[in-house]
Amino acid sequence: MGAEMIGGYPRRESSDAESLRDDLLAYIEAGRNRWTPLRKIAALTVVRSRFLPAEDLCQRFDISRGELESWARAFDAGGAEGLLVTRRSPLRSAPSRRRATSASQRA
Repeated sequence: MGAEMIGGYPRRESSDAESLRDDLLAYIEAGRNRWTPLRKIAALTVVRSRFLPAEDLCQRFDISRGELESWARAFDAGGAEGLLVTRRSPLRSAPSRRRATSASQRA
């Protein structure tokens, strides 16, 4: 008899699942400075595969539950491309070059 199938894929042995969970968490941990689409997908996979509760993942990687949910909506709507950042927030601590230049020209 063949292996039990879940969603068209063979059921993984618990040691395989634990190894996958550990690999995904290590991948997420390795890129601590920036949330790339692949890190976001890994985080969603950890939660959706029930390897770690969403609350624990959010606390471990210092993200809000709302942020995780927004990644899930973006991924469900557009796949990996839905997780791409299309714009960056401007730095608020430094005045923009354009404003500084125009102010000095007026003086």
